[in-house]
Amino acid sequence: TNASFTSHPSLIIDQSPISSEQTFQNLYKTKHKSCQSIHSNNNALLSTIEHESSSINKNLQSNLIWIKNPYRSF
Repeated sequence: TNASFTSHPSLIIDQSPISSEQTFQNLYKTKHKSCQSIHSNNNALLSTIEHESSSINKNLQSNLIWIKNPYRSF
């Protein structure tokens, strides 16, 4: 049996300079947005970690003070 294959239009690669430039710009924009999103997520995580660390440190300090002097009135 003879099988004939036809390329799907979206699989045809246009190698003209204009197309290449447009593809490059689109990839750059996508990568830039992705990096912005990653930075935003990292900043949110760092902020949360900083807040939690501060809270933990305050609790540790309170515990240490209490251990040193459990009958001290607060």
